[in-house]
Amino acid sequence: MGSLGSASLSSDEEAITRYARDLCQQLGVPELNPQKVSWSPLNRILVFYNSVRLPRRMMGHLTPDEWKPLIASALIYEGLVANARHRKLNDKKRLLTFFLQNLVANLLLVGVILLSFRVNEFVYKSALLFGGLAGWIAFEVPMMRRFLFVNTKELQFRADKEAKNIVEMEAFLRVLEKIDKMGMDKTRLESLLRIGITARQRLEKLQNH
Repeated sequence: MGSLGSASLSSDEEAITRYARDLCQQLGVPELNPQKVSWSPLNRILVFYNSVRLPRRMMGHLTPDEWKPLIASALIYEGLVANARHRKLNDKKRLLTFFLQNLVANLLLVGVILLSFRVNEFVYKSALLFGGLAGWIAFEVPMMRRFLFVNTKELQFRADKEAKNIVEMEAFLRVLEKIDKMGMDKTRLESLLRIGITARQRLEKLQNH
C-alpha cells in the first residue's frame, strides 16, 4: 500500500477509495467523495470530503475487501455521534440547566477572586485562589462532560449492527477476528489506560445479534 503523502494511489488504495465512495452514496452522504487514502497514527477510520483516513498500524495488513465493512461502520458511527450531540445541543431544558449551572459556577469563581484581593496575607490569598479554582474545575469538568458526552461504545455497537445490513456479515466478522488476533485494534496508550472498544467486544456483540 502507499504511504502518507504519496502522489499516486496504489491499486489497493484505489479500491479502498472506490468502496468508500460507493458506501457514501449508499448511506446518503454523497457530499463525501474520497479520492485518496491517508494513514494516521490515530485509532479511527474517518471519511472526509476528499479522503479516507485509516490507522497506519493496519497498513498492509488488510485487503480492500476487509476495509469495506470497517469503513461502512465508521461512516454510520460518525453520523450517529453527530446526531446524538445535535439532540443534546437542541434540548432546550438541558441547555438552560447547563447555562444556569455554568453561570453560578463562574459567578462564584469571580466572587472568590474579588475576595482574594481583600486578603493581605499572601499565603491566605494563594490558598483562597487555589481553592476557588480547584472547586470551579471540580464542578465545571463533570458538568461539561455530562452535557457533551455521548455513549460512544453503544453507538459503535449500533453502527456495527447497521453496517451488517449493507456489507456481508461473514466478511465483517472475519475482519474483526483478524484484527483481534493480530492485536491491531488498540494503541499502546489505549491498552495501558484500558479505554476504547476492542475488536473482540465488537465481534461478540455482532455475533449475539
